[in-house]
Amino acid sequence: MRVFLNSGGGQPYDPVVMGRIISVGFAGVRQGIPAGHRALLLCDDLVQYTGVRPLLLLGSEIMAMGEPPPSFEALGRSAARAVQITGLEGVTFEIGNEPDIATRYRYEPALFTEAVVRAAHAIWDVLPGARVVSGGVSNTNRRGLDYLRAAVRAGLPHVVIGFHSYRTHTTPDTPHDGFACRQDEMAELRRIAAGRPLWNTETGWHTAEQRLGWGRTLRWTDQQVADFVVQELAFLESEGVAVATVYQVTDGPTDTPFDRFGVWRVDGGEKPLARALRTFIQGESS
Repeated sequence: MRVFLNSGGGQPYDPVVMGRIISVGFAGVRQGIPAGHRALLLCDDLVQYTGVRPLLLLGSEIMAMGEPPPSFEALGRSAARAVQITGLEGVTFEIGNEPDIATRYRYEPALFTEAVVRAAHAIWDVLPGARVVSGGVSNTNRRGLDYLRAAVRAGLPHVVIGFHSYRTHTTPDTPHDGFACRQDEMAELRRIAAGRPLWNTETGWHTAEQRLGWGRTLRWTDQQVADFVVQELAFLESEGVAVATVYQVTDGPTDTPFDRFGVWRVDGGEKPLARALRTFIQGESS
């Protein structure tokens, strides 16, 4: 199994940060790609980092805003042309992000399928045979898997099936409600995928305080997060997942969940997660 890292979010790459990513041994980076000229700039920026495969996420922002399917088609075409112009190699395109909780799309899996069909064919028109990932549901809980099943039944094209796996207030071995164990979640996911490869495109734990109700709170330590993520990667590998993607590159400035998933601290210092991932990944490749 190859391990990728969520990195970028549509911003130019910092060579220092990319050096850290390469030092751990990540096989690829997941980067949000905007439309138009910025897509060209970001693809050109990625060309210099040989050996790190790009997973280009298309449509996260426009999906969140409820933009219609033709917007995905235009974005797919512009991103594919940017890749073609820059000569960026080893690219995988991912269409959409967490549609099961996105504005408008959460209620219409068939509309999501239409957006994926339009974007995928726009990519393939420019780059025949390009690898495309989609599905990208927010979790392997009932909501996420039911949504993914409906999208597949609506005609989701033969793409790699992407999914996220989060359980930030529990340990990695805890199944979601309605499942006896984690293996049951993955078995249902495989049935829905019907032989298509599986890529995990987000997983992780954070160290921010979590409120559990009735005055109870929870905060994982950096070492617990490192242990959980490595345990999750080993589990996903045992379930035949081809790629797992850790969320995310660095902490942010606030003590909130979004800003406390980082592999590195805000100042660039390594967290235990960075060291644990280096051991896991380099042990895999030795």
